[in-house]
Amino acid sequence: MYSKNTIVKIKIILNLFEKKIKEIGGKMKSYIQGLITGGVMVFSMFVLMGQQTQKAYATTQKESLVSLQRATEINKLLRVMGLEPNNDHGRYQIAMNNREKILIDTRDGEPFIWNDGTKSWELMLSYK
Repeated sequence: MYSKNTIVKIKIILNLFEKKIKEIGGKMKSYIQGLITGGVMVFSMFVLMGQQTQKAYATTQKESLVSLQRATEINKLLRVMGLEPNNDHGRYQIAMNNREKILIDTRDGEPFIWNDGTKSWELMLSYK
């Protein structure tokens, strides 16, 4: 559960507290033992909660990698169609040729195509 290094550090801290208790003379021994036990429990709770956060971050990182791969595939597809998307500035990039206009959301890679009839951008294809 814990690494050997962490266990050794906890044992060293407990030994230091035991020495302090002996110096005091054992007058408040049960109070200090309870304080130490509570501190160790709170510390271990924070350590265990931290492990759950790392797993959630790893999932988010995987999702962002998949999203980036999709955006790269769409960019390649647009270049094959004769459109040249670039991402010099801004969130949205427009790529045009003689026939159509395509707008790309650079955050998630979603392409939109201009509809002359409705005069608006419509989602071209979706992975969701």
